[in-house]
Amino acid sequence: MAATQILSIICVLDGRQSDPARRLEDLHRSVSLLGMPFEIVVVVNGAPATAAAAMRALTRCLDSLQIYFFKRRTDYVTAVLAGLENAIGDWVATLDLACDEPGVVRELVLTARRERCEVAVAAAGRPRRRGMGETLLSTGFHFAFRRLHGYSLALEAPTARLISRAVVNEVLQHDSPLIALETLTASGGYARAVVRTTSRAAVRLPVSERARIRWRTLIGINAAPLRLANLICGLGALAALAYTVYVVVVYLVKTNVMPGWTTVSLILSAMFLTMSLVLGMLSEYLILLLDAGARRGRYEIGEELSSGVQPRSKLLNVETEL
Repeated sequence: MAATQILSIICVLDGRQSDPARRLEDLHRSVSLLGMPFEIVVVVNGAPATAAAAMRALTRCLDSLQIYFFKRRTDYVTAVLAGLENAIGDWVATLDLACDEPGVVRELVLTARRERCEVAVAAAGRPRRRGMGETLLSTGFHFAFRRLHGYSLALEAPTARLISRAVVNEVLQHDSPLIALETLTASGGYARAVVRTTSRAAVRLPVSERARIRWRTLIGINAAPLRLANLICGLGALAALAYTVYVVVVYLVKTNVMPGWTTVSLILSAMFLTMSLVLGMLSEYLILLLDAGARRGRYEIGEELSSGVQPRSKLLNVETEL
């Protein structure tokens, strides 16, 4: 990694962070020690008005800040993707101000320089305590993901990571960049390094939002879940055929079919459950097709701010302005 290359750091501000201005100042101070041009891209995604006002005031104190305000809140991965689309760096780092230490970006950059890799991720050295619902969600996701797709997201798509411009371009050109952002570093075969770090005891993303992201990642990579849905549909057809045979046998052998009412009710319930699973899977794929057709995350930027001192314009490969 040459010293003349540009570093972009993407931070999402969504209301979970306490004192985000101070943490951005710490991040700015830490990255300045690297001695390379950088910019900090802040995506304000549903943060309270006080935090938004603090961000506006921060542009008068710190240089190299780019701040984008969303008109309406969206999920965390879409906010990160918005930052990727507006970052100009040869290297791009993502950071969650609510749980990642600002100094981890400097460690990721130094590791990438030393290991000459294209991807560097931060792994927490000590697993944090999780509730039963979150543990079941994580365990079920990783088990199903390995069985369906043949590889594991061992680091669970960490929020603190550093990727090269080549990886960024591949993510943005992917048919479904939201899914590529979560899985490409694990499946793309890029040279990779892991930085052991610690995370702050802070509020993580809500379980419901993480579940939506995991579900989208699980079924959106390839057609394996759809083939599973087809298999379930085939098994349901075989069960329906067996039920038909059962009804015929009961009709021929027994004169009173009332004793079989419970069994028939259970079988009918199983059939309706199978139909619901298949239709639900197909509907999710239709949603994914709509997202892939858009080729980008769905968000609207309502306002854009930048620092009073902004080296970004000097870093762009533009000689004259129109």
